[in-house]
Amino acid sequence: MSTDSPEGVSLAEHRKGPVALLLAVNLLLIIAGYYTVKTASRSIVLEDAGSEMLPYIWIGSALTMLLLVPLYQAAARRLSRFSLLFSTLALSVVAILVFWFRLKTPTINEAALFYGLCDIMSVVIVEQFWSLTNSIFLVGQARRWYWAIGSGGLLGGIAGSLLAVWLISEAGMTTTDLLLVAVAIVSAIGFATAGMVARGMLRPSEAAAAPADVAPDESTSAREKSYLLLVAIILLLAQLVSPFIEYQFMTLVGDRFADQDERTVYLSSVFAWISGVALLINLSMTSWVHRRFGALGGLLVRPLVIIAGSAAFLAAPVLNVAAVLRVMDKALAYSINRASRELLYVPMHPSTVYDAKAWIDMLGFRVFKVFGSFVILLLTVHIHLPASLAELSLIVLAACLLWAAVILRVRRRFSAMLPTQLCDMPGAQPRFG
Repeated sequence: MSTDSPEGVSLAEHRKGPVALLLAVNLLLIIAGYYTVKTASRSIVLEDAGSEMLPYIWIGSALTMLLLVPLYQAAARRLSRFSLLFSTLALSVVAILVFWFRLKTPTINEAALFYGLCDIMSVVIVEQFWSLTNSIFLVGQARRWYWAIGSGGLLGGIAGSLLAVWLISEAGMTTTDLLLVAVAIVSAIGFATAGMVARGMLRPSEAAAAPADVAPDESTSAREKSYLLLVAIILLLAQLVSPFIEYQFMTLVGDRFADQDERTVYLSSVFAWISGVALLINLSMTSWVHRRFGALGGLLVRPLVIIAGSAAFLAAPVLNVAAVLRVMDKALAYSINRASRELLYVPMHPSTVYDAKAWIDMLGFRVFKVFGSFVILLLTVHIHLPASLAELSLIVLAACLLWAAVILRVRRRFSAMLPTQLCDMPGAQPRFG
């Protein structure tokens, strides 16, 4: 029996509101905790290793993920999704405490390892969160609520960044003290998640849960694998661009600031701007773009903006321009691009999603960052081309053009996947899927 109201919004969807709100709070804590250690890790690595070490660190992180993903999938087959999540949170707390002790007098290797740990930890915890969320919401529900859930994470970025600035500037803490703050936040995430589990709020929706234990038929599986390949190309081209933008920005930050705590405050301020702009984008345009142009239309915004920003940096390669480009790149990645990415997975069979996200979102992102890192090393260290930091933007421009072209090519395949699960949102037939 249908539960649709005259306005076309189901009763089941209304009941998703409290769950979405609590998930938004949970994501707020996750991102706030990450940003406290993120600013510390960036500042410490610039202090003790220098920006020239960043490509090597990114390569090391990817190789670690190459070993970690099969172990993670083996653990996922043996443990429930909640046991796996709580185990990840516990290991994160232990690792942060170990580094808090060691980073009081860090070596270059310890600074590099901590940077890599922060990246890996954030990827695993955030992807666990979104995998869990994708099992709870259907496509129509996701379009209604994902902007709100994502906004919680953006508020967490603002809160974590401003908290780091206040603790160092006003409370007299040092950069390494931020790690203890992160331990408290990660512990709070565990308690908040446990409360939601105890109340039965994280059960998969009935429509999604029923087929989850049944493997898709051969034709569905083949169609999904073909679709997944295209999705992977779109998402990984985005990651190919990121190391160039980050390398340009971090190099100029290292050149500008010599003091570690001063550098930490500056980076925290930039990260606060990233989250603030991302929140503004999420509130003002994400939902409208998804209704008007669909998930692929949302994905197209980021490469177009990066093209404009990289052209500006090529013309004026200064820190302020690099900071604006970094802010816009990550703000779009955390807002409309993130929500659009998750929408690409929702129409698929749950068992396919869990396997695919581990390889694409956890390992694939790092592999493409490695490729970008190798290109940076090749051009700046081994053959000393391009001649300037600004000319790295030429590679960014070329990658973005290819990225946008692939997005336009795959819109039909995404639209073909939607009828299997599209269930509500009257009048929301997207132009681009």
